[in-house]
Order: sequence, then C-alpha cells, then structure tokens
Amino acid sequence: MTRLLLCSAIVLAACGSSRSTYARYPGAPAAFDRAGSDPKALEIAEKVFTASGGPAHWEKAKQIRWKQTITSDGKVTVDGEEAWDRWNARHHGRLKRGESDVVVGYELYGKFSMGYAEEGRKKEILDDESRQKAIKVAKDAFNVDTSVLTLQFLLLEPGATLKYIGPAKDDGGNENYDDIQATFADPLRSGLEFHAVVDRTTNLIHRIEILKAGTTQKIGYSLKDWTTVGGLKFAASRTNLGYSGETIAIKEIKVSDPDDDLFIAPLGY
Repeated sequence: MTRLLLCSAIVLAACGSSRSTYARYPGAPAAFDRAGSDPKALEIAEKVFTASGGPAHWEKAKQIRWKQTITSDGKVTVDGEEAWDRWNARHHGRLKRGESDVVVGYELYGKFSMGYAEEGRKKEILDDESRQKAIKVAKDAFNVDTSVLTLQFLLLEPGATLKYIGPAKDDGGNENYDDIQATFADPLRSGLEFHAVVDRTTNLIHRIEILKAGTTQKIGYSLKDWTTVGGLKFAASRTNLGYSGETIAIKEIKVSDPDDDLFIAPLGY
C-alpha cells in the first residue's frame, strides 16, 4: 500500500508539468465573466485586486504555503501548516498534535489522497479510516482558510459573481467602507456567500463575513497586519468577529512553484 501511494504521488506530481493553464474545477470558465457581476462591485473589486498586488503577481503564484496558529483566550488551540497548490489543484495540511504531526495531501477535484503521522524522524502511513478523517478536517479548513487569506484575489477568479451590497460603517460609525458580496461556482465554495468589507482609503479588505447558504451559520474576521510576499499582500493576522478572544496568526507565507514533495507519502520506517 505504501509503495502504491508513493508511485501514485509521483505520477500525480508529473502530470501537471505539461499543462499550460491552472487546473480548475470541472466545467470552470476560462476567464472571469465581467458581464455577470454588478458594475459597482466590479469597480471596487478591481481596486482591491490592484492594491493587493494585481493580476501579474497573482498569475505567478502557483503555490501559496503558510503556517497558521489559532489562539483562544491566550491558549493555542490549533497549530499547523497549509499549502494550496493552485497550479495542480491540491491541498496540503500539517496539524501539530503534541509530539506528533498529522500530514495529509490530496487533489481538490480528484481522487488521490495520502496521509501519515510523523513523530521526529519516524513516519507512519495512516490507515484508510484515519486518513479519511484527517482529510475531512483539512477539507473543512481549506474553504475558510484559503478564502480568508486570498479573497482579495478570488474576487476576480473565473466562476465568481459579485454584487454591491452598499456602504458599511467603520469602527467609529462612519460609512468609510463598502460591502461587496461574492459567490462562486467552484463546488468547493458554491454553498458559501462571502462579504468583503473594503476600506475606501486603502482599498484593502477590512473584514470578511462568510454565510452558509440556507442556514443561519455565519463567521467573520477582521483583517490586519498586511504584509507583502511575492508582490502580493496578505493579512498576517485576523480576529474572530463573533469571539474577540480568538485570533489567527499567519506566519512564514511563501509564494512559489508547486512543491511536489508535499504530496508524496513516505516509504515507511
């Protein structure tokens, strides 16, 4: 089983080398449909995109990798690492659990997946049930984590539809922000409605709210500590709008070509 996983990963790693465009969800349009969005929302989204780095830098960002720590009332509750291989449509996750880590990698729209536990130099392949549970956790995290980290760029991705909601108030009660709604045809985000509240002065997203369609479920974050990596701006910290005691720190952001090693299962020890 270990050798099969290894061989599968090597084949998977090689398959994207001859492709000249980004791997997207099945049936994805080739480009963003400007005609399908509200002109006012589109105008704001373009300003956000430009202020955050613009299409030239985003087009080169084949993979984004970062470390993420969630702290609740001063106590670390989640500590790990993620990588979004945009070029090959893959997700890598590493979750720290005491002395050991759980590591997974999988195709976003395909069937390939791998997972293992790592403690020091020892690595052990996860059984099928454990791997599926770990991947489910990673998939649930993917939608929120990648959306909040990169919504400033996703607003103009193929399959996105934008709507202008109206002015929004800043912390002082003044209408210095604008609220634009984004929905996506991408099946990974199709059940979610995103609201980007944009600062008119900086053209950066001040806060994000995410609603789950057909429910009252809602989460939101205020964004701050914007940092530039590879010509792109990312918010390095955010606070949960529904629970101010929870903060998320984003560290060691890297923008690069895909790292195929992240998706290869160990040969066994």
